[in-house]
Amino acid sequence: DIIALGVLGAAQAQGLRVPEDLSITGYDDLPLSTICTPRLTTVHQPITSKGRLAAESLIDQIRFNEEALPVSHKKLGTALIVRESVGAAPTKK
Repeated sequence: DIIALGVLGAAQAQGLRVPEDLSITGYDDLPLSTICTPRLTTVHQPITSKGRLAAESLIDQIRFNEEALPVSHKKLGTALIVRESVGAAPTKK
């Protein structure tokens, strides 16, 4: 989202209209994405769940330190949060 917000500011400084001329999407769903104009479309990720799983994994490594635990993979879902920074591609004239 931070980079997308920078792109939004740069585009507006160049006179581009978002989303009429350019669509912008971020990733993280930061609170800043809801207070900019236009509000930023973003991908939400479950940060709390990621942190909890990482902490649990670290605690398990510490608890069972006599031998390395096998690597595990977890899939956590994401969600596209559509706001005002995306639109249909402009039509050719």
